[in-house]
Amino acid sequence: IIDDPVEVAWQQLDWYFQAIYRSSAVVVHLLSDSHKDAPWHNAKCSLVAGIAHGFSKPLLMLAHSPFETPLDYRTLLQVHSNAKDCGNKARIWLGSVEGAITDQAKRRGYC
Repeated sequence: IIDDPVEVAWQQLDWYFQAIYRSSAVVVHLLSDSHKDAPWHNAKCSLVAGIAHGFSKPLLMLAHSPFETPLDYRTLLQVHSNAKDCGNKARIWLGSVEGAITDQAKRRGYC
């Protein structure tokens, strides 16, 4: 499930709750502090991450440097310097949660 702002600028709040609840894991990518749309995008990503964390979903939070990490999710966020670094962090995380995601998919009858 992808929240693509090109398709729909803003989703309803219940859309996020339903999408996250149905998901096996959640990845959010925050914008660097220097990006012009960072405040709005990052606020939405932080909300999504908070909902995912509340539902105990495996969660990967990524941000491109420079990024000043808020204290409340400093342990959850991984800052990367370029696309290759981002991909490496995502692959490592996916490998660490693959078993849990597969088990959940089997329980739901997807596999």
